[in-house]
Amino acid sequence: MTYKDPKYMQKFRQKNKQTFSGWLTKVYGRMRLSSKQRGQELPLFTKEQFMKWAKENGFEKLHRIWIDSGCKKELTPSVNRLNDYGVYEFKNMELITWERNNKKGRGSLKVEELVHSKLGGIAKELFSKPVIKSDLTGKVLAIYPSVREAARQNNTDAGAIARVCRGEKITHHKSKWTYVTNR
Repeated sequence: MTYKDPKYMQKFRQKNKQTFSGWLTKVYGRMRLSSKQRGQELPLFTKEQFMKWAKENGFEKLHRIWIDSGCKKELTPSVNRLNDYGVYEFKNMELITWERNNKKGRGSLKVEELVHSKLGGIAKELFSKPVIKSDLTGKVLAIYPSVREAARQNNTDAGAIARVCRGEKITHHKSKWTYVTNR
């Protein structure tokens, strides 16, 4: 296999992403691309400054944990913007795992505003099933307009609540969850 062979190049790129320099180059390129797509300023730093910042903020430890795990997606190092609307600048960034960044992103104000702006009130009523949260004795604790809203307000996973509502699990977070049947 030579460097002109597509399979060789694909394997090389995948291996390169697992190196300190390769990962940071990939992430810096994605920051620039997403900034352009959002119509924002490009990152306020060079790739070299980003590499220095990453080293100073614990990237090597996160990277080592990821490599030692066999490159599990959940443990992939990730850059989180603290303010979803802000540009990429060091005071607006933190290094965390992909899993933590994904959870933060799903519950962020920006995502909530986007969902509400796209769906609007009528569509939310049509597609959302209200959910009842009860204690283990059956006493109703709260009623939510949707599983997602219940998850947001209880700081938990929407999928787990939905599994209880469908009867696949009995409880979640020491509560019973059921869909409102007659609306």
